[in-house]
Amino acid sequence: MNQKLFWLCLTLILLFGLISHLFIIRNNNLFFTVDQGRDAVYVREILKNQRLFLKGPETSIRGIFTGPLWYYFVTIGYLLTGGHPAGGVWMLIFLNLTTIAVLVWVIAKKVNQIAALVVGAGLTFFWPFFETSLYSFNPFPTTALAIFLVLILIKFLEGQRRKFYFWAAIPIFLAFNANLASAAALAIFYLLIGFLVLKRKFLPGDFSKSFIFLSLVLLLVSFLFFSWNPHYRSWQTAYLPPLLFVSLILMLSSFPKKLGIPLLAILLLANLLNFGRKYQEYTASSNNPSLLYNQLTIVNWIYAQAENQGFRVYNYTDTFYDYPYQYLFYWHGFKKYGYLPDEYANYPLSPKELYVPGVSYYSEPKRSGEKTSFLIIQATTNGETNSNWLEKFRENFNLVSSTQVGEIKVEKYERKHDAPNDPCIWWQRCTKL
Repeated sequence: MNQKLFWLCLTLILLFGLISHLFIIRNNNLFFTVDQGRDAVYVREILKNQRLFLKGPETSIRGIFTGPLWYYFVTIGYLLTGGHPAGGVWMLIFLNLTTIAVLVWVIAKKVNQIAALVVGAGLTFFWPFFETSLYSFNPFPTTALAIFLVLILIKFLEGQRRKFYFWAAIPIFLAFNANLASAAALAIFYLLIGFLVLKRKFLPGDFSKSFIFLSLVLLLVSFLFFSWNPHYRSWQTAYLPPLLFVSLILMLSSFPKKLGIPLLAILLLANLLNFGRKYQEYTASSNNPSLLYNQLTIVNWIYAQAENQGFRVYNYTDTFYDYPYQYLFYWHGFKKYGYLPDEYANYPLSPKELYVPGVSYYSEPKRSGEKTSFLIIQATTNGETNSNWLEKFRENFNLVSSTQVGEIKVEKYERKHDAPNDPCIWWQRCTKL
């Protein structure tokens, strides 16, 4: 294959990857959960107040945090998209497409151009890889970082030059800014390979054999590392399926053509059919309360019901923290309607300064909303010890109207004439209105 045709094919693969991503997330069809909402309020503070954060998202272990670089990575996307939550997704799309391009280029040099393009096309249609750039989730960059780690280690094994081994530490450092558990597994793998080379227990072969070997070693390390972890989640090893898929293609490419080509054809066809099925499922309309288009529908309904008057809104969710709506009322509500709720929180008089950075900057302009309040009810509990506040709220407010958006119920309330003020209801500090 001549160079022009090769680069044309690679360009078409990357172009399809870009278009297929943009099509599937159109019309705000992307997840904006408590994790994405948390990222958004931190990014907002970086962009608006140039605040420097020295720690990233909190892990599943309270008080343990990742590095902060994830926030700065997605900040680029938010800046380019004017604060749209899709900005973080854009950055992951760029990262994954760059990974495909580099991987294809390296395989073309080390194996052959046909195998490289098959890997590129296959990975573009490989759903577990495609899925890691469908929504902005901080563990997902470990998929690309693991691929770069393997490629740099192969370069180290080829010449056993120490500088490449040190360079291989860069993806691991970056992984500690994405997900600590995944980064720890990659670090153990990295040290193990260094030990095997030092003890001459591993003799490098050609590129394909080295790639397959390293992928299998990482699989073993990950299995042993996560098997004892009762809090294991599949996304902590999101880097494994793409590596094993590429390894399988490289292995089949080395088979005699009469055997390798039919097996590759079966693999790619099965991969394409699975991709098509998953893609269709993802584009179908959904009642999921974490989808951005459902959340924006709720914000618009509340403002319409408020009729240009002030209001308060409380989000009853089992995650307790209402990060998504902390961001959406400011980014979408304020931008479209020109004012903010009098209070928007996870419960009345919530101390938002404990979990929303720079909260005072995002409270104005507002209009007095003491009489009208809205409840966004996403669960039967808000996940904390004060879950009974909903009952107390309904004792002091009259239901006026309600709507159902997917799995989320939204209720509009008016304060009862004889109801005490909020400090009296919630803090027992009672004075007459």
